[in-house]
Amino acid sequence: MKIAVLCKSPLLQKSLELFLSGYLSSLKQCDAVISDFEIQTEKPIVSVGYENCDIYKPFTRAQLFMTLEQRFEHKTYEQENVSQEKIEISIIQSEIERLTDKYKNDILQLIKKHYEGQ
Repeated sequence: MKIAVLCKSPLLQKSLELFLSGYLSSLKQCDAVISDFEIQTEKPIVSVGYENCDIYKPFTRAQLFMTLEQRFEHKTYEQENVSQEKIEISIIQSEIERLTDKYKNDILQLIKKHYEGQ
C-alpha cells in the first residue's frame, strides 16, 4: 500500500514519515492519505488528532499499523480474491486446452485409421 502523509505539524509529519518509510508515496500515486487536517481528495483519508479521528495522539508505531491494517483490510482481501480468480481461470483455461488437444488428436487418429483401412 502506498501512503501520502500531509500534516501541518512538522513533528507529526516527520514521525509518520519515519514510521511509514517503506510505504511513502506522493499524493497523486498513493492509495491513502494520512493527515492531521481536513483535506479534499478522492483518496481514502486516515485522520490523526485528539478527537473525532482514526488515530488518536499520542500513538505508537504498532497502533498506527493496526489502524491502517483494520481500515484497509478489505482492500487486501479484494486484491487476493482477484488474484485467486485469475489463477483459477488460468488453470481452467489450460485444462480446456489440454482436453481440446486430446480430442483433436483422437479425431485425427480415427480419420487416419478409417482411410488407412480402406
